[in-house]
Amino acid sequence: WTLFLLFTCKCGQVNHARSTQQQIKKALWMSRVGSSLAYLFCAAGIAYTVRFFIVYDYDVHRDANSVVANITVGDGGRSAVKQSIEDYIGGLVLSRLLGYATAWLLTFFVYFNPLISWGTPDPSKPQTGIGDLIGLG
Repeated sequence: WTLFLLFTCKCGQVNHARSTQQQIKKALWMSRVGSSLAYLFCAAGIAYTVRFFIVYDYDVHRDANSVVANITVGDGGRSAVKQSIEDYIGGLVLSRLLGYATAWLLTFFVYFNPLISWGTPDPSKPQTGIGDLIGLG
């Protein structure tokens, strides 16, 4: 949501037919600042991911029933993790199922929201509450 809000930047969108040149210029700068921050966060995430793959060294050894991963941490310390294939796949499947369940529950109870509406229902009135600001309901 942070990147979405920074890239779309509601405070940087004005009605050009009703706004003054000063308001349009201010909105343009707010939109540019929001987009710049979002691009900075994306670049930092990519840089961290690249650094992760460069610094961490994974040596994976397989035997008949287990996976042994030797993980080298940045300071040179090593630790060995031994885990059976069945445990690994079970954890993987459980994680995916929890992810799917979370996505469906968010879709039903937050985005679709059949139970509550929080905010000002009349669009001609000023949008002042926190429900209007976060777009819930």
